Amino acid sequence: MRLSLPMLRRMRSRAEPSQEGLRVSDLPVGQQARVVATLGGESELAYLRALGIEPGAEVRVCRAGSPCVLGLGLACGGSCRIGIGRDMARRILVECTCERAGIDDPAL
Repeated sequence: MRLSLPMLRRMRSRAEPSQEGLRVSDLPVGQQARVVATLGGESELAYLRALGIEPGAEVRVCRAGSPCVLGLGLACGGSCRIGIGRDMARRILVECTCERAGIDDPAL
């Protein structure tokens, strides 16, 4: 399939979030961040909440790409890792909490 310039612009404008922020999909491996907002329809937002991804949650990128693997710090003091698709990772807006975390960080 050949893409024209107008088609690429439409695709890019749909992918751009309407709010300011950095996407999880843009972070390098090892980067820690705090979730600021999640974008999408009600079913996507409910899915992310069920995974523990909601505003205020601490995440660390364990693997970039698709699937994007995130380490989550849990309220009980534990941690887990989840994998989400690139499109879903683009809907998670974050703010960085440190320069760069160690990849072997046991906290996440």
